[in-house]
Amino acid sequence: MKDITISARRQKHELKTWLVCFAIAFALNVYAVIAYESPATELLTSLLYVLCFSLVLYAAWSCLRIIGYFVFKNIKHNNKKQL
Repeated sequence: MKDITISARRQKHELKTWLVCFAIAFALNVYAVIAYESPATELLTSLLYVLCFSLVLYAAWSCLRIIGYFVFKNIKHNNKKQL
């Protein structure tokens, strides 16, 4: 079986991407606490849900990136065929 190596640069990029997703999820949680006038302790008690939601956001963003990669690769390939 072939080994797959992921560069340190790619790992940092993916970690930054997930941190942005976590920040978005946390900001939505803060908004929900303010909007529904919940106690501030909800920010800590719902941290697991925020973590799960950030992983869902990260997975959705990754799927969009993969789809975009294949679409643009296909467009680029078709343009080379026409020339």
